Amino acid sequence: MRKQILFAIASILLINVRVSAQSQPDLQTILVSDTMLVLARNISNELKDGRYVTTDQKLAFRLPGKKNKLFATYLYVFDCKAPRRVELISRAFNTEDNADASPKWAGGAEPGYENGFRYEKLKFKSLDQFITEQKKFAGIPSNSSPPWPDDVIPVSEFACRAATRLEKDEDIASEVRKTGGVPDGLQNLTCFAEQGTSKEYSFPVRFHEALGYVQMNNTWKLGSYVTSDTVGLREKSGFSMEISRNTGALSMSFGSESARTTGKCVKSALNQRLF
Repeated sequence: MRKQILFAIASILLINVRVSAQSQPDLQTILVSDTMLVLARNISNELKDGRYVTTDQKLAFRLPGKKNKLFATYLYVFDCKAPRRVELISRAFNTEDNADASPKWAGGAEPGYENGFRYEKLKFKSLDQFITEQKKFAGIPSNSSPPWPDDVIPVSEFACRAATRLEKDEDIASEVRKTGGVPDGLQNLTCFAEQGTSKEYSFPVRFHEALGYVQMNNTWKLGSYVTSDTVGLREKSGFSMEISRNTGALSMSFGSESARTTGKCVKSALNQRLF
């Protein structure tokens, strides 16, 4: 087990270790937002001692018209026994400015884990405690919230489910991309809008009233808001969207009145709590 753990640390930090192409599963896209991608894969292929899984996570910036740029990589251990807990083993950041160039990683093991670890000795934290500590590390106010779930939440959902080997990784990732790992309270819509004079198209919208998250076309959105009456978006590009929670009426603007589209949103079959 110790060799497996040391191997995991080496691989996440991109140390020059010879590894077969089949030794790790493919990275799965776990969360998509306007500005970033969250990717993950499990290093360990099953739950250790029935509860622990070691997970490789990577973050990438979405750059308009350019290749997505990896900017951070993390090695976590999750304790999948409810309530879930997490410990960060190592982190590294890409210091290469050119998105087309190979990453140049700078970082290493967290204090105390330079020589590996034992699961029973890890100092696990609740997900909420971990999120608070990482905000402090990054200099982010503790009371601030991103407009989508913190990445450790969907990654923990993916990691713990994938470790049971009861579902395919890609199927779990597809579901988690939609729910953000916060299915409780998430409400689902299918929206229909007119394109031109005759063609109608549809797209999914999901929102979380308590947390204020809005997802459109499976992408978590900046500039989102949720009130008792409205689900909406206002983007810097000039695009805006409003959905009436009373009638389901949809209005979208692409920067001018002449580029306004209307339509209708209905409850999804998976959620009957909208109107």
